[in-house]
Amino acid sequence: MLPMKPRNYPEAESGTNHPRLLRLSAKNRLGPLEREVLSVLWRRGNATVHEVIKHGDIRREYNTVMTTLDRLYRKQLVTRTKLPHSRAFCYVPRHPSRAEWEREVMSEIVGQLLGVNATNSLSYLVDAISEHDASLLDDLQRMVNKKCQRRDLAPRFPR
Repeated sequence: MLPMKPRNYPEAESGTNHPRLLRLSAKNRLGPLEREVLSVLWRRGNATVHEVIKHGDIRREYNTVMTTLDRLYRKQLVTRTKLPHSRAFCYVPRHPSRAEWEREVMSEIVGQLLGVNATNSLSYLVDAISEHDASLLDDLQRMVNKKCQRRDLAPRFPR
């Protein structure tokens, strides 16, 4: 008898035996240089290619950094404006901070996770949190209670 495919799961990635449950969108998958360049932009607020190289301590060729910034632009992680009387662009991160970008990434991951089977996913998440650091469960409980209070709901986990 042939093994059954898991239900409600995306197809397994080629060459693997596990379903492809979570996969970041291409725009949120960053390589090391992309992360480094974004870090410079978050620190400075905006920068040209020359400024990224100078202030980021990035030891790469101009064309490499320019290509990286262009990739970030195509991923819609930065905006760019052409400088007057120049061929250069000034790049600005779309998210004002790393924390804001991480929030979007986590929202994407959690959305995918809950889209598979919300009840089981939440259970697995709680298990993973308790295995990682049980004290985080108390933090999670406080956050849920706070969110319930904001929505005028009774806390679900009274203490």
